[in-house]
Amino acid sequence: ANLTDFNYLDKEESKSENKIILSCVGSVLSGWFKLDYLIKSIDYLLTNYSEITFEFITRDDHKIIAAKIDTKKKWEDRINFRSLPFSEMPNTLPNYSGSLFFFTPNISKLGSAPTRMAELLGCGVPVMTNSGVGDVADIVTENEIGIVIDSLDEIPACCDKFIDLIKGELISKKCRNVALELFSVDVGVRKYTQAYESVND
Repeated sequence: ANLTDFNYLDKEESKSENKIILSCVGSVLSGWFKLDYLIKSIDYLLTNYSEITFEFITRDDHKIIAAKIDTKKKWEDRINFRSLPFSEMPNTLPNYSGSLFFFTPNISKLGSAPTRMAELLGCGVPVMTNSGVGDVADIVTENEIGIVIDSLDEIPACCDKFIDLIKGELISKKCRNVALELFSVDVGVRKYTQAYESVND
């Protein structure tokens, strides 16, 4: 399998117009994830948008994440947790309206953010992320397939922009096209292919 094998994701998913499910995929407790950005974003989104629910797909301890993200237990009915094998990800990711990930700028983690972003975009899912990690911010901004946050103070305005973005009719198609263009072996981005090797065995 390689990143040109996006055909396994080539299907239109029916996303409810009245319900928005946002996600965070992968580990958030490894020390390189900006939890302060995530906490503030989730709190703002769930406070201001009643149609939003949030879901973590992670092998991290769900109770620990819940305690860190929802310290006052305000959102127990609107934040869900799942642990999934990688083989189920292609059928799961397209169900999300958008996804959030915030990485601490650290050269050892430069590969993690683009890999996660490639998976999400390949499934038609726009992203909200932070600047300072490789060329992630440039890709997101230049292709208009998400929102980039530069500071904690920007989170409320960026969250509002993100909701407007994910409601756009063509956003899923745009995300997928960007993934096909940028994250395929045809353009030499071979380091991203490993994430897909188990999908089409």
